[in-house]
Amino acid sequence: MPRTSPPPRSEAMVAHIRDIPPLARVPGRRECLVCYVYRMWRHHGCGDGLALVQLYRGFSARQDRQLDERLAAAGVRSASDLVFGAHQPRAVSWNPGGPGYAGETPDGVPDCLQVAPGSTAGCHLWVRTTTWRVSGAAHRLTLWA
Repeated sequence: MPRTSPPPRSEAMVAHIRDIPPLARVPGRRECLVCYVYRMWRHHGCGDGLALVQLYRGFSARQDRQLDERLAAAGVRSASDLVFGAHQPRAVSWNPGGPGYAGETPDGVPDCLQVAPGSTAGCHLWVRTTTWRVSGAAHRLTLWA
């Protein structure tokens, strides 16, 4: 399989991330990659490229040096691709009053169900799709070992 490089960060994205307060950039304790990207995207925008993924990796998964390459090879090019293309919300966890409801933050987003330290997988709020489409091409996800 040919190596696929992640898309470069734009100057606008770098400036946008610099404007986010430093403490807001830090993932919560054991917060999963998908919840982090979704939370940051909801509060701060940041949909240009994989800058949010790179921020997460820098704070929570430094040892995963292949993450950007795996995401790029699977066709994940932005925060919205990761959250809305490669994952789907697990309905039972997002349904208030349902048996698996996870609770929620003040803005109506369920609390992250947490992952092991260093993991780049999503928590149980999310279902990883195995095949999804980007620009008409099907991609099989092999994001996590």
